[in-house]
Amino acid sequence: NAHLHFPVPSDSSRSSMKLTLAFSVAAAAPLKCGVASARFNDCAACLEAVLSSGKVDFWWNWDTETKVDYTALSPAIQAKANATFVPMIWGQALPTGGWDFLSKGTHVMGFNEPDQYGPSCDGDWNPPAYGCSAGEWRAATSSGWAPLFDPSAGVPGNPHGAQYWQWVINNMTAESTGPRQVVSPSMAQTAEPGPSCVGVDPSVAGNPKYCYGWLKAFKDAAVALDCTDFEGKATNCWDVIDAIQIHAYARTAEEIKQKIQGYYTVFQEDFEGTNGRKKKTLWLTEVAMGSNNATEITQFVDDLMNPTDGLNNRDTYSYLEKVSWFSDYSFDSFKVGTYVPHENEVWSSTLFFPFGQLSPVGERFLSHCPAQETVVV
Repeated sequence: NAHLHFPVPSDSSRSSMKLTLAFSVAAAAPLKCGVASARFNDCAACLEAVLSSGKVDFWWNWDTETKVDYTALSPAIQAKANATFVPMIWGQALPTGGWDFLSKGTHVMGFNEPDQYGPSCDGDWNPPAYGCSAGEWRAATSSGWAPLFDPSAGVPGNPHGAQYWQWVINNMTAESTGPRQVVSPSMAQTAEPGPSCVGVDPSVAGNPKYCYGWLKAFKDAAVALDCTDFEGKATNCWDVIDAIQIHAYARTAEEIKQKIQGYYTVFQEDFEGTNGRKKKTLWLTEVAMGSNNATEITQFVDDLMNPTDGLNNRDTYSYLEKVSWFSDYSFDSFKVGTYVPHENEVWSSTLFFPFGQLSPVGERFLSHCPAQETVVV
């Protein structure tokens, strides 16, 4: 029988292998956690509770301003709230207050869910608007009406998603410079393309209300447009983006992970920085379980965040940089996967109680998050 002889590694090669292993381990950075909530405006103590945990890297509220009563917060928490806040350009309109918000924070998010139609509800309308109940009053839930639902650049005099994006980016970078990073428009639907949404007005009866694969069509249009980044460098309007953000709700953690994998598959060249694309990361900026049962939700959190097959497995999810839990005391249920909610079913996802204490879900979520650096004031 043949005998195979393997050379014994020298001391220098052992050192080289150790350095290679150390580099591989260091390359997969720890997951960073955040909170998505519009409740901090009426509960400053809730913001203090999550920021004082030392586990929160960022927070956001679908707005360009923090809208928190800072007089209820200590100077240290005020500084941390400003430093970790991520503003969002919700739709195509100029934000209230212009671009003044750019004086705070290090990132800015793009449009909120332009891939689905979620109009405001006017209780006087009969019949009510799509997705609204008779007599219901509420603000729009997504920016996906005619101008942005179409991800193309549009034509002169009739701009759509990609051209509005170019306008927003170039107006921001003309007003502010520095090491600020850009987060893409947020996606509610799947990455895989469906029927084209170019030229589609979702408000018209019979037209699609969801634009599957919106971001891929947007990429194809934006890469052909000229943008300037916050460093003053010329690039295209797709590669001005540093991170791609998605939203995901489900009854099981496995469904969330499948959606993440779908985005990795479609945007692999972006996450790997190949084929001339700027390397990007993925942010999961809204995630929650479709449930109002705390025991179910805490198990969902464990299934989603654990280091074995969850998001804290940094070898599997090295491209996923940040995750922020969607926190609300209650919100309307909707179909997720194959699950159809019961009539009048309402869900809850809150990380905190109204007077500022962390909820069991909050404690469980933050237990899976690594400690973050403390802001020095």
